Amino acid sequence: MPEEPVVRISIDAVPKGEWKDLGGSDRDQWKERLSNLVTRALPIDQANAEAVSKAGSAVAAGVVDMKPADPIEGVLISQIVTANEAALQFYRRGWTNTDAGYFDAGTKYLQLADKAGSTRVLRESALCRVV
Repeated sequence: MPEEPVVRISIDAVPKGEWKDLGGSDRDQWKERLSNLVTRALPIDQANAEAVSKAGSAVAAGVVDMKPADPIEGVLISQIVTANEAALQFYRRGWTNTDAGYFDAGTKYLQLADKAGSTRVLRESALCRVV
């Protein structure tokens, strides 16, 4: 009978905190994970390494500029950024499809853009309560 894989969780005993501005935590493991999740959530061609690197770097720079003070702010800011990216992508697709004569598809994308925009606003409100 084959052995079951063992999951090992390790936490740095002495966190370096080199990327504190990226996720609001002293733990670089957390910030690296959050950064990877945000980058993978961006509405871009994930198979295109150059596009992912460019967009991921831009988003990380924006998150650093927002200066999350703690991990909760880091999560909320990350959600705001991804919801904003999704809303803008849906708006682009909505107007492109509407102009191309695909009214129903364009309308659906515009509805999704509004929902993503509402999500962003809710996250901003939550962030204001945390701060």
